Amino acid sequence: SSTSSMTPDNRTRRIVRIQSLCRSYLAQKHFQQYQKLQKFRSLVFNEIIDTETSYLQGLRDILEVHSKLSKVLTEAEMRSIFSNIHIIYSYNSHYYTQLEQCIKSWSITQKIGELFLQLSDFLKVYTEYCQGYNEGISLLQNVAKRNDVSHVLKDFFSTQRKHPNLGAYLITPVQRIPRYKLLLTELLKYTWESHPDYDDLEKACEKVAGTASYLNLKAKEGENLNKVASIQNNIVGKVSFIAPQRRFVREGVLTEVKASSNDKKKSRYVILFNDLLILCKPRRSFLGKKSINGNGTAQWKFVSQFPIKGTEILNDHDALPFSLEVAGSFEGPLILVAESDKEKSEWRNDLDTLIKEAHDMRIDLDKRKELISRQKAEEAKAIVEQKYAEMRISNRKQTLERTSKPSPKMETRRNDSLIVSEMERELLLSEKLDPNEIIEKQKRHLSTIRKMTPQEKLKNAMTAREDLQRLLAEEGDLIALSNEIKEQKAQHFKETVDKIGAGEKKSYLQLRRCEDYTIFF
Repeated sequence: SSTSSMTPDNRTRRIVRIQSLCRSYLAQKHFQQYQKLQKFRSLVFNEIIDTETSYLQGLRDILEVHSKLSKVLTEAEMRSIFSNIHIIYSYNSHYYTQLEQCIKSWSITQKIGELFLQLSDFLKVYTEYCQGYNEGISLLQNVAKRNDVSHVLKDFFSTQRKHPNLGAYLITPVQRIPRYKLLLTELLKYTWESHPDYDDLEKACEKVAGTASYLNLKAKEGENLNKVASIQNNIVGKVSFIAPQRRFVREGVLTEVKASSNDKKKSRYVILFNDLLILCKPRRSFLGKKSINGNGTAQWKFVSQFPIKGTEILNDHDALPFSLEVAGSFEGPLILVAESDKEKSEWRNDLDTLIKEAHDMRIDLDKRKELISRQKAEEAKAIVEQKYAEMRISNRKQTLERTSKPSPKMETRRNDSLIVSEMERELLLSEKLDPNEIIEKQKRHLSTIRKMTPQEKLKNAMTAREDLQRLLAEEGDLIALSNEIKEQKAQHFKETVDKIGAGEKKSYLQLRRCEDYTIFF
């Protein structure tokens, strides 16, 4: 009843009051959300600063090693190992200075997306570094065996360092771009769409993500090379496992059992690569203790290796639990015993996958070989057909050249129809060369063909086929021209005979002097 007794003005004021309270509540709620998001933005930005500080320190350490190694390595070796690390350090130092300025003036509306956009334009320098990374690491592993280089590296890492070896330092630029992608994604996640920095951050994320996917692949390849090199350093023996396409899969300690006797059990350090299975045993000192490297890892002595290609896993060995029986191109089956069913399953799954990959790769290789063989056969067929057509053209021309000249009109037609290519001229001239020179020329031609890529050979075959069609067309023109000349000469001879029969007195000698008579016979 009180509500019904309210005047219109009082009702309006109450509605306005309620609306004001609702707007105030929503604004306060949004403000609390923005405060929460801004708090997370600050945390992410601080992480960017911290990781960039650590990254720059690592780059300074690389430059310090660079300065020391420049005294014992050539300029080409230094360029291959360190690439453009100076340029990367220079730009990242400038970028870090701008980050510090941002944090000094940090506020809820602070913009840093534009800075990351500038950084994304610079990422092509990282691409150049990553493209040469694998080659540089391989070279580093080789030169590190030299006494002068080994002494420099040992002296540098004798003090406390962030990473244990130079390879771990050199991979940090490869890992940095994927790290930028993660940090930018987190920063964009806690930036609301109405924020002035949102659009720039979104664009920067897209540009960095494109480069990061490529560099992430290179980082995995680099980590794999470092792992293979680390295994190589811990194994004693004149054997090398480092190869460009070799990929580390798994390692662990298993028990090897001889198939002839279940009692002969030996502990083995087993390393599984994508194309190789390695067996090693502990290396022991004169006192019978296991040898340890300077970095605290155990040393192993090489025993044997087994290629994955052609390998198969036989049925589980009934007498031995958790065992795998592997057979292949090597002599006798290999029985390996794990400590648990889970460990055995993991080894078996990896081996099954690698054996299938090797089988599929062999099938693809056979298909490629068959395709290449067919291409070579087509190339050879096209070239032989072309040479055969050239020989027929040459013989046809020589036959025409042995005949007398036709009338001036016929000479003009002949010159218009006989278009001799450069290849044909070279063939005609080669007939006058010494046989040894011809043989040498053919050898050079074959050598040039062997150096061609499959695409160039296919293009050469297509060109030869086109030349063959042209030569065949020209041969047809020559045949038609030859027949026309013969018909004209026959007609001329017939007219001459008719004149003699009509009463013109010509001696046999005059008849023999007749140009067309001589030509025809």
